[in-house]
Amino acid sequence: MKNILLLILLISNIGFAQDKKLDSLLTVLNSHKEKDTIRIQHLMAVSNHHFLSDIDKAEPYLEEAIAIAKLLKDDKLIIDLRTQNARNYATRGLSTEALAEILEAIKILDRIESTAEEKIKTLNILSTVYRGYGDNEKSLEVALQVLELSKELPLNNQVPRYHYNAGQSYATLDNHKKAEWHFFKAQELAKEIGDKHTEIIMTSVLGDHYKKIGEYQKAKDMIKKSIPYYELKKQDRNLASSYRI
Repeated sequence: MKNILLLILLISNIGFAQDKKLDSLLTVLNSHKEKDTIRIQHLMAVSNHHFLSDIDKAEPYLEEAIAIAKLLKDDKLIIDLRTQNARNYATRGLSTEALAEILEAIKILDRIESTAEEKIKTLNILSTVYRGYGDNEKSLEVALQVLELSKELPLNNQVPRYHYNAGQSYATLDNHKKAEWHFFKAQELAKEIGDKHTEIIMTSVLGDHYKKIGEYQKAKDMIKKSIPYYELKKQDRNLASSYRI
């Protein structure tokens, strides 16, 4: 009984802390009525808070931020905000809305001067949205485009994710050899840059990949490599997922 009461108290305290943070963010937002980049920053702070806790409530704040960016005629800001909105839709499983939003961002991206980094940010979401929409060939095409653009930049902690995305696209097209190559490449690059978390996640991804294609011994070998890390870091969700494989 004491444990149950402690758990209820803990949950209540977490909820109270989250409400308090949201109240603070809304107070700051409501104190700045001018339609400028400062209000956009406050709108995004509230939107991001909801993204983590109650994603459906994030949309109105993003929509207002996009409307202000249009008034300011700030194309790059509009691209960023529409890309974020597409990500929100995709996370909620609203593939049609996500695709419409990201394609609007791409239209602007295609007509303005943009850096490789700026293009990658939007195209990477486009690839993910295409895959969620079921257009796996377009998803792969864009994922490979992202990898080409990434060659123009120094190696960073996002590049393993681009390879992961390409691997996922190949897997949906049943090209398992190329999927495996990109998953291994992601793991190798994560190790090179010292990103242990991503390295282990990619080890788990490889285990899941081998399980799906019926190579169970390889799957077990990969998963065994990841379990000690998840135990050390007390990542119970990843640990439970590993044991299910």
